[in-house]
Amino acid sequence: MRSLTLLLFVVGCISNGFSQKKKTPEQTLAQGDSAFTAGNFGKAIPLYELSLQNPKIAFDVQPWYRLGVSYHNSKDFTAAIAAYTRAEKINPKFPFLRINMARVFSVTGDVSNATAK
Repeated sequence: MRSLTLLLFVVGCISNGFSQKKKTPEQTLAQGDSAFTAGNFGKAIPLYELSLQNPKIAFDVQPWYRLGVSYHNSKDFTAAIAAYTRAEKINPKFPFLRINMARVFSVTGDVSNATAK
């Protein structure tokens, strides 16, 4: 009886519109930006990664840059460099990009790349 009650409740919730709608890439990006702005880099990373799977968003420099900053602040320096490099390919003159790349290279002991950036 309990199983039947639970099943009817779930079916009722779904048919009444209580099911969660799938988020658009733009909504996921906005959530990533909110987490980033709040300094919650661990939460921002998966949201940026998910939204950057969308081709339209993947050609925008800012989400790549912010993903790099998020990884940088989470001390995943390899992933930070990968995200910064992707941002650099889109817009090499993006503000603070090269400074942050140099900081990561410096922290990892890659002095030659740190001074080249």
